[in-house]
Amino acid sequence: MKISGCHLAGLYPRSDRLFTTMKKYVRGAASRDELLAVVRDESKEIVMIQKEAGMTVLIEGQLLWHDHFRPFSETIPGMKPGPLTRWFDNNVFYKKPVIVGELSWNKPVTTDYLVLEVVGEEGWKVVMPEPFTFASLSDNRYYDRFEDLVIDIAGIIAKELSYLEDISRLVMVQLSGPVLVQKRLDGDSVELVRQGIEIIKKSFSGEVFLHTFFSDFSNALPWILDSGADLIGIDMT
Repeated sequence: MKISGCHLAGLYPRSDRLFTTMKKYVRGAASRDELLAVVRDESKEIVMIQKEAGMTVLIEGQLLWHDHFRPFSETIPGMKPGPLTRWFDNNVFYKKPVIVGELSWNKPVTTDYLVLEVVGEEGWKVVMPEPFTFASLSDNRYYDRFEDLVIDIAGIIAKELSYLEDISRLVMVQLSGPVLVQKRLDGDSVELVRQGIEIIKKSFSGEVFLHTFFSDFSNALPWILDSGADLIGIDMT
């Protein structure tokens, strides 16, 4: 068994101050610069808390990510944000990505949603949706074959990670995959998950951390141990 160290496993929660500033920004009562100033202050605090706690890999906080998918659905050609949808069995919502055309990466997706200066030269990780989960939780109105959608999403994530690795000390990606443990996947689906991870690992030299949550981890055994991920996350709550 490999012990990877200690790091946070999700997008960091927003403070009341940040929620208030975001509401003002949406209403036009606060500027983008004012919003970013609050995000920058709180992201610095998040990094400091992790350092003081002895975390070995930092997260930036991803406070500008309204959900796991929004930076992609607001940026990638062929995809757009859809209706608010319940995030599994809890009181959190996400805008379901709507796939309306062929997906392609033609510019950085996440840099407008990250405050990378707060991590500086430290090793850090970014949290992104696992490709099979991403495709499963989207409204696909374009692709005839689900597997083609998964492969294209994996390619986009791979290119984004390669870009982030070039401009910062990104050492790990967490691929959040709650769909992988909702039920037992059939053989074709398992192979598709593996292909997505393989595509990402070809472009990204850091560690790939496949994190599962919300459901019984045993639904993914034993195949997930041979998924190609460097690390596996299990939610014990």
